[in-house]
Amino acid sequence: MLVLENTNSLKAEEENVEYYFAPLGDNAKALCRKLAFGLRRKGVSAETDIMDRSVKAQMKYADKIGAKYVVVIGDDEIEKGVVVVKNMADGSTEEKSIESLSL
Repeated sequence: MLVLENTNSLKAEEENVEYYFAPLGDNAKALCRKLAFGLRRKGVSAETDIMDRSVKAQMKYADKIGAKYVVVIGDDEIEKGVVVVKNMADGSTEEKSIESLSL
């Protein structure tokens, strides 16, 4: 399957993910899962890393699945109560409060 996808003989369906949560650390993993689940319950498509990928690999994956926004959360962001949201269309980033994404 992977060979077929990589040679464009078989294309995966485009997923159109709204938010991809990229955790940096163990505390962030739990928060990312919670935030993604909360958004899904509201009907918003959201995914998070479950494979312990590097930040670079997570960004590449988010681009591959067509995520509109990548939300980066690390221990520093958790302490500040913020997340970094990257707009994948134009590359801009902004800080938002964690509460703005939670239920």
